[in-house]
Amino acid sequence: MRLADKVTIITGAGGGIGSGLVRRFAESGAKLCLTDYNLEAVERLCDRLALPDDQALLLQHDVADAASWEEVVRRTCERFGRLDVLVNNAGVAARTGQPYDAIEFEDWRRVMSVNLDGVFLGMSAAARAMHRTGGGSIVNIGSTAGLSGTNGGAAYGTSKGALRTLTKQAAYSFAIHGYDIRVNIIHPGYVWTDFVRASASARYGSEEEALKVMTAEVPLGRMIEPDDIAWPAVYFASDEARNVTGSELIVDGGRRCRP
Repeated sequence: MRLADKVTIITGAGGGIGSGLVRRFAESGAKLCLTDYNLEAVERLCDRLALPDDQALLLQHDVADAASWEEVVRRTCERFGRLDVLVNNAGVAARTGQPYDAIEFEDWRRVMSVNLDGVFLGMSAAARAMHRTGGGSIVNIGSTAGLSGTNGGAAYGTSKGALRTLTKQAAYSFAIHGYDIRVNIIHPGYVWTDFVRASASARYGSEEEALKVMTAEVPLGRMIEPDDIAWPAVYFASDEARNVTGSELIVDGGRRCRP
């Protein structure tokens, strides 16, 4: 298996992209610490996937809290003996479509604390554990919203744009200081999760109409699914990518290629 016995922390494991990550990492042989602010969502997912107890540790986790990160890493290492992979998937969105000067600072800070501060804290805590056992791999989940301007998306887009730069800074630092920790980032476009399905269906009047409108914007003509994010993450986490660090992968069906 591509990730046989690699000890992996996945944050935001109970969400739409998270569920795809959990499924494919489990199939690839990883030992999993699955965290989420909403622990019940992770428990339901593990029940559906029938993950054995010896493969998965489930923890409630506030990624914006340094002490919570230290606890997650400590308990992961206690349970499995080491830490090989961290997937920073947890994230929150912000209201869109509003003018820049209508964005509230409280909303700005909420988004930054999870999407950016949470990854900074996670990489720091994970790196200390990985360095003790010879290195590892960190996979950050960004967004195409961080690559250009969006309508009213200053908070979310900025958090993901900063995460893109943070990924490269961490990758370079870990490399030149001999940590042998690789750091890469995946930028999903719109992913057809339950949340997107519900919100888009409400916006366009039906799921059928939502799919029609949204797929028309994708050159490949199909929506992005959670698996489309999970499989690249498996690659970045695996030894196949042993010389890949500081890299980014856009998964958006070709939307960024449009003239």
